[in-house]
Amino acid sequence: MISSYIPFFSEEKFYRNRKKFTGSIKNWPDEVADGGVGTISFKNDFNLRINDSKFHRDYSVGSEIEHSEMEFCFCVSGKCMGESGCGDKFFLENGKSGIFYSERPGTKIVFDSEDVYRAVVIQVKPHVLTGWFKTDRTCLSGAESFSGIRPKDYHFNVIQKIKSSSKMVIEQILNCPLCGNTAKLYLEAKAMELIALMIHQMNISPEFSKSFQSFSPDKNKIYEARDILVYDLENPPSLSKLCSLTGLNKNLLNKGFKEVFGSTVFDYLREFKLEKSKEWIEEEGRNTSITEIAFRAGYSQPASFSRAFSRKFGAPPKDFIW
Repeated sequence: MISSYIPFFSEEKFYRNRKKFTGSIKNWPDEVADGGVGTISFKNDFNLRINDSKFHRDYSVGSEIEHSEMEFCFCVSGKCMGESGCGDKFFLENGKSGIFYSERPGTKIVFDSEDVYRAVVIQVKPHVLTGWFKTDRTCLSGAESFSGIRPKDYHFNVIQKIKSSSKMVIEQILNCPLCGNTAKLYLEAKAMELIALMIHQMNISPEFSKSFQSFSPDKNKIYEARDILVYDLENPPSLSKLCSLTGLNKNLLNKGFKEVFGSTVFDYLREFKLEKSKEWIEEEGRNTSITEIAFRAGYSQPASFSRAFSRKFGAPPKDFIW
């Protein structure tokens, strides 16, 4: 919990951010959160948004994204969970980026109150995106389907780790050194750079491109199941509950997990918990006990956690404290 949070757009500490941010700023009501969302609309019919908010409780809101827009989201702090107008669920957390699209409106998002939620979001209409590459269609190997008519239930969400090259651009956006119209030009260029890096990643990563191009309902539900499964590691859903939430039976769920992730549902969960706990130990181990991290990862017995951790990584948790 961050007790001394000062919003990105606060006049108290970041007046320069308000001055150089040439778009509109919408602050949350005091009873909901500290902070707010800043939006800049560029001439090429796309928007840059910075969400910097500390919610007082988990808060649900309808997304302002139009159903005809793609959304590139880069989460640098906190986490949120959502559901598109087509019914597929997603989970975005610190260090992850996502591309979202739904032909149906009605996306809902729940912001987690545990940490400050900070994200850079770019919204662009599909025809604008494809127009940028009209002389070189090979650049859009993962998004070629946007050049035609899409069915009314067309939708997808693709989430992966933010690459180091994108992290640098995000930092430049959040620490823009310019003001006024010069800042707007700078931020427009940086927003386009982020999109270019994401499209490049689509093209060089077979798994990423495959995820982007394959929009079968079953595959979308497998990703939805994965996001629900890992959302609350201390209290993950049972297999039956997961089936109920996704509308898939146990056989389809396990078969889908093997095809997409190479393991059964709870093999995936076990590996995810251990990988996540290793990350927490390396980042927080000096200030957080191994027992607390074990509980956070869903282990009721720290000894069981240590044995499982040692089997996977070849050394006990304490050896990963830097």
